[in-house]
Parts: sequence; structure tokens; C-alpha cells
Amino acid sequence: MAQYRVTFEPGHRTVAVEAGTALSDAAAAAGVRLSMSCGGQGVCGQCAVLAQPGEPGEDGSEAGGNRGRGAWILACQTPVTGDLVVDVARSEGLAARLEEAVSDADARLLEQVPRGDGRPLVRTVTVRLSPPSVHDNASDLSRMYRAVRQLEPDLKSLAIDLKVLQVLPRVLRRSDWEVNVTVADLTDTARIIAVTPARPGTSHQAARSKTAAGRHALTTVHGVAIDVGTSTVAVQLVDVAHAISLGVAVGRNAQARYGEDVISRIIYSEEHPNGLEELRAAVLETINGLLDQVTRTAGLQPHDVMAASVAGNTTMTSMLLGIEPGAIRRAPHIPPARDLPVFTAAEVGLRIHPEAAVFLHPAVSGFVGGDITAGVVATGIDQTEQLCLLIDVGTNGEIVVGNSEWLTCCSCSAGPAFEGVGIEAGMHAVRGAVEHVRYDAAKDAVEYEVIGKTVPLGICGTGLLEALASLFRAGVLDRNGQFNEHFPTGRLRRGEYQLEFVIVPKGENGAEKDLVLTQADVEHLIRSKAAVHAGITFLLQAVGLRAEQIEKFYIAGAFGTHLDLPSAMAIGMVPEVPASRIEYAGNSSLGGACASLMARAARDRVRHIARSMTYVELSGEPSFMEEYVASMFLPHTDLSRFPSVARLAGAGNSNSK
Repeated sequence: MAQYRVTFEPGHRTVAVEAGTALSDAAAAAGVRLSMSCGGQGVCGQCAVLAQPGEPGEDGSEAGGNRGRGAWILACQTPVTGDLVVDVARSEGLAARLEEAVSDADARLLEQVPRGDGRPLVRTVTVRLSPPSVHDNASDLSRMYRAVRQLEPDLKSLAIDLKVLQVLPRVLRRSDWEVNVTVADLTDTARIIAVTPARPGTSHQAARSKTAAGRHALTTVHGVAIDVGTSTVAVQLVDVAHAISLGVAVGRNAQARYGEDVISRIIYSEEHPNGLEELRAAVLETINGLLDQVTRTAGLQPHDVMAASVAGNTTMTSMLLGIEPGAIRRAPHIPPARDLPVFTAAEVGLRIHPEAAVFLHPAVSGFVGGDITAGVVATGIDQTEQLCLLIDVGTNGEIVVGNSEWLTCCSCSAGPAFEGVGIEAGMHAVRGAVEHVRYDAAKDAVEYEVIGKTVPLGICGTGLLEALASLFRAGVLDRNGQFNEHFPTGRLRRGEYQLEFVIVPKGENGAEKDLVLTQADVEHLIRSKAAVHAGITFLLQAVGLRAEQIEKFYIAGAFGTHLDLPSAMAIGMVPEVPASRIEYAGNSSLGGACASLMARAARDRVRHIARSMTYVELSGEPSFMEEYVASMFLPHTDLSRFPSVARLAGAGNSNSK
């Protein structure tokens, strides 16, 4: 088959590919990272590049010198049929912006470390063994087991890694029989994963020192809690022995270049020969990069980390492990595995100590994963008599209701609209995104805040939600979600295809283009909010409860952390309840992962939660679809559910259905 040369500018990166290769695949082969949030389905338009036939000159300039500007094409939809020179500055620049670290605010509430119970996932104890003699001729391994059990007599079973056993005789004798023993707490056994020489006298100090729980004090051991989100990944480095956070690093999941949502990524894994391997490599690239960052900041090496506690949705966990996730997107949406064994870091692909123990939080179903079971542990819903509801707002809206006696959950497909995807001016919550919006009708002015206080580049989820609520309150939008063409404003105009409202005009604060909210955007956002509200309402109805009976609402997730509740209630995204009942849970997935890193009790709890929680499947439920349709209005067809909005409508915004 014929081969052609494709050169990507700027940078003069050239690759030879077979005829028919997708231009986006050629870019990947050349190390060019295009933005492609739809996963190559030709929908998002982010991979648009300027291409023209031929080869560049020797200095990288266009051969011939008089060639035209070329044509804008979608890299994911264009096969290579000849030599090409491709300008990727636009798409590559967008990809770079999206892959920046998320704002500092997303790392807040992550620094707290829960106290352990003396049984962290991995712990290091210092022991002094009695040397062998003619009267005590036990083997080195038996001698080691005996010394560890003297410190921890309740260990049911103890094993050792072969690599550790291979060097055990030398280490024991060179350290004068005083060693640090690192023990991983597996489900039914404990496993020695490292033995190193101890500092002289350490064992005597450890023998005298006791924790409040009566256990021997532990030597410092480092671990990480990892939240593998669809959009972002967070890593928290912890001194496990002393319950001290040593830092948090947060970054964009590199899998996003294959699709913004889990379904797009599953499709990519199935439609490309090495799709799953690419997706696994992408998420490991993100995690390992953050591990390098957080350990370097703390003055450590990644090899110093001996434990990892990982929480992610079912698809993310499957892809991290290289397990085919295809069955998740097809009814009855069965996950490849719900509960997983404790693996080593080398098996998973984490660049920490190769024998480090990796605990992966168990899932409930294909669409309610370990991030949610971790979130339940973090919020303590499973340990309170209060009726609680947890909602993790993201591409999928996962919802849990219950208390210490019972737990029921569901997942509603909210879509990525509130993450800025599919919206004219939408973007992720990174530097340059408009995150807060308030429209003043009397002044016909928009007040807004930009992440990083820089040039406004687009509008992120919280800004979109607040814009929707503010325009509805003012009467620019009616209850059907339609723009009121007769509203007295200079910001509402007819664009090329539809009505649109200008949030930030071109040139204001350096904006390179008008940032607008279109009629199609409004409809897209309303569908997303309707799915969330319908999911909450249906789940409550399924267990015989009303919103006013819930004593504590927990809102989690990166989007949920910055959610403006009055705006969310005004558009009917969440039930109208007293603010005193609502608590922001922050990154509850990372919080739960940290708890499991620190305590055996938390790991036991999360396993019990995954086994006992009841999952309710929404697809195909007529009552859910009825509630979804009823929620497709602002705020809802039944205004009695939103009395404050009803009062607003009675006071003047009566553009009601």
C-alpha cells in the first residue's frame, strides 16, 4: 500500500503513513496532540486543521512558495490520500489549554487526611530479630514472621513477595537483624512487600511507643489517594503513619482527546485496533505525571510511595486496568468486575514502588462505580441515622439515597453540557473560563468572573448554569426555555441560524470573539438539568420519599463544588430545599480513597457498601421518562415544587406555559 508524508506545522513534525490513515491518527503518530472531545465522531469540530497538498521546503516553509491558504478540514474525518502540510496551531493550542492544570480552587478541601485505625493499606514496622543459634534454628522467614506477629498478634495470615524473600538473608545479616518491614494489608492476608535495614535503635523506640489505639507506632510510609475522573484526575500524597497530607496535584485526564464522556471512549476502544491500549496509556500518562509532580514537590521520589488507593467510575477503572469495557454501554450494562483484588503498582502501571499495594474501590454497577462508593464513605452516609442524599454532578449524575440501614442508587446521563462540551462558547473550568455570570436587566449589563482573572476565552459549567438562571429570572428566557424576542435588551440578537444572547462582547477585557449563549445551547443545558432533576425525583419516588424528607443533601464533584445553589434551584436542576440541609462534599471520591488508604475499617465499609447498595436502572422506566419530560421546563411543569420561583413568576416573570 502506498505511503504518504504528512508534515505538521508549526514544528515541522513529519510522519509517513499508509494511504487511508485518518489524519488524526497521523497526528498522534507524529506526537501532535489535537483537541478532539467527541472522540473522533466528527461532531465537536475541535480538530479542525488547515491542510494543503504537497511537502514543505527544506527550511519547513511551504514548497513552491505561492501555494494558497489551504482548506479547513476535520482531522478525525479526513483520510490521508497524498502528501500534506497541515497547520495544527488552532487545535493543538486548544488541546494545550484544556490540558492545563485545573484551577487552584479545585484542589481545596483535599488537604484533610482522615485518621487511620492502625491498619492502613500499607504500614512499616521496625523489628529486631533474634539471631539464629544452635538452640533456635528457625529459618530466616519464620524468624521474620514471628517478629512481625509479636507486634501485630491479630494478623490472621502473613505472606512475603518472592523478590523480598530473595534478598532477605543478606538484608537481615547486613543490618545486624534490625529491619524495617513494610506490610500490605490485603483482603484476607497481610503481605511483606519490602524489608530494609533500620536505623540503629529504631526498634527499641518503636517497642516503647504506642498509638492511642494501643498499636505500636509505625515508621513513616508514603501512600497516594487517586481519583480517576472522566475529566480530571487528582492525586493526594500522604504520610500514612502520621496522617499528614504532603500535597495534592490535579490535572486533566489525557483520555479526553478520545472523547469527553465514557461512552465515546468505549466506542473508541472498540472501533480502533489498539484503542483500549491507547486509552490505558493516556490515563496512566496523566496519573504518573501527577505522581511525579506531587512527589517532586514534597522532596520525594515516586519509588518512595508504597501504597495507592484508587477510586474511579466503572469505565475509568476498567480502562486503567486494560479490561475491555464494551459490555458497560450495552443493556443490561454489566461491569467486567465489581470487586477487585489488591494489585501491585507494577501490574497496574503506576510509576511508584513496583511492589506497592494498589487498592481499587469496588463498583455497584456499570454506571455507579468506585468513585461513588468512596463518596459514601467520605460523607458518612452509611453510618448515620439521618436520611441523606448524595449527588455527584458530572457527565453522569450519580445519586445515592439512604442511611446506615439501607442505600439505593441510580445514574442519570446528564451529558457533558455543564462541562462546556457541545456549547457554542463552552469550555472546561480552566484558566480563562467565565465561571460566574449575573445579568442586570435594569442596566442591560452582565457581571462575570474569569478563572485566573485573565482574558475571557469561553464559559464553563458554573457560568453557563448561572447565565441560564439569571436570564430566566430577568425574563429574557421563558419557562419553555425560549428567548423572548421582545425583551428590551441590546444583547439579544439573531445569529446566523438562531437567537443568541451576548455574555461577553468581542474586545471586552481582551475577548477575541463574542461569547454567546445560543438557543440551541439553552435547550442542551435544559436537557442536562432535566436529567439530573428527574433522576433525583425518580429515585426518591422509588424508595417512597419526598425531597422535604431528606435531612442532608451532599453535593459532590468538581462541578458540584462550585455550584451556585440558588441558580441550580431556579432552573430546576436540584429540589428546592433549605440551604441549611445542603453540604458541599468537594471531591468525595478522593476523600473516600484517602480514608481507604488510611484505615482497614474504611476498606471494609466500602466493600460492604458495594455489595449491599441497591441499584435502580433508569433506562426504559416509563415513570422516569415522564419525570424527565416534566423537568424540561424552567424550573418544572409543577411550580408548586419550586415555591420561590413561583413567587418570582407571580411578581413579573410570567412568561409561563
